[in-house]
Amino acid sequence: MSKRKILFIAVILAVTILILQLSGLIISKFQKETNQVDKDGVYVNKIVDPSKPVATPKVNAREAAVIDQESGRIIYAKNPNQEVAMASTTKIMTAIIAIERSKLTDNVVISKNAASTWGSDINLKEGEVLTMRDLLYGLLLKSGNDAAVAIAEHVGGSVDGFSDLMNRKAASLGAHNTHFTSPHGLDAKGHYSTAMDLAIMTRYALGLEIFAKIVSTRTMGIKGRTLNNTNQLLSYYQGADGVKTGYTGDAGRCLVASATRDGRQYIAVTLGAPTNSARAQTCANLLEYAFANYKTYPLFAKGEAVISLDVLKGKVTKVPIIALNGGISVPVADGESVMLETSLNVPERIDAPVLKDIEIGSLEVIIGGKQVSSFKLKTGQDSKRKEIKDFIADMFGGWLKIAS
Repeated sequence: MSKRKILFIAVILAVTILILQLSGLIISKFQKETNQVDKDGVYVNKIVDPSKPVATPKVNAREAAVIDQESGRIIYAKNPNQEVAMASTTKIMTAIIAIERSKLTDNVVISKNAASTWGSDINLKEGEVLTMRDLLYGLLLKSGNDAAVAIAEHVGGSVDGFSDLMNRKAASLGAHNTHFTSPHGLDAKGHYSTAMDLAIMTRYALGLEIFAKIVSTRTMGIKGRTLNNTNQLLSYYQGADGVKTGYTGDAGRCLVASATRDGRQYIAVTLGAPTNSARAQTCANLLEYAFANYKTYPLFAKGEAVISLDVLKGKVTKVPIIALNGGISVPVADGESVMLETSLNVPERIDAPVLKDIEIGSLEVIIGGKQVSSFKLKTGQDSKRKEIKDFIADMFGGWLKIAS
């Protein structure tokens, strides 16, 4: 081959490499931009083919978000961290505190203060006695402000005491842009949340069996009252199973909704919508966007070991590490599965004794170089600490193997 041909081939290869590198930079830039909040506060968490346009749901509200319930992956958000009034979506946290800090069978005596609370109510009377279970239905179906105050006084001793419990729980869940001053959500200075924080709190709440049951109920009778759920989506949106409506002058029309199809549940939040139909339609659009664009990508089945860790001085020398809650799967858009990676955050080994079901680390899911979700992990079995007799038995066992 002549020197001229060799030089020609070398130039062609160099130009080809340069073009590929530039293409990679363009793709990387596009992927980065589609995962950032744009000038309108819109966030689309989707790694896409840059040759295809990014479709977004129609949102008729000031703030909105849709996330995956299992993984917490953010699918779409508009102004997700804007601190605003959230009206009766407040009652999601009220219910969490009530469920975790009281019994459903508790008898609650209705105070004058609770019975006289203004706004939406379930017509509670001073001196009347209802169970906590009945009050939770009144709280979440008909959005009873009187029920919210009755719950707060029973669990927290006072509205202020209960609000403190709400704030501490919100902080523990990572809802750091939220502050409560009441259990009902009537407009007040210092009472605010965000679309993303409400999604985070709702994700936790839906993990509580009784909460999930109540918010999916359309009609319930309690002590001479018929309660009809104010969530319009339950009556017409396929798979709808929650969660909570809200309205005040400052907050506008609000709705936190959820729906489940083929085992996948999404949570949609709409704040500051102009009408009830707009809030319902926006949540429906958000949920439909998630179902239409994302499919389940399973990683580990329920109880399946993510990894096995060595146990120092343990009778069981290795213990499986499994997901804290069920299995592990994430929603992925077309083309994302080939970019999916996982990262384990666990110790190299653990010391005996080991107890089953102890949280021990996490598994991060990364798509296109971006972390999209994190799953907590726990120990899958016990391992008692070896005693002297166990070490002696091990030693003799070793000698016998050598001898044989």
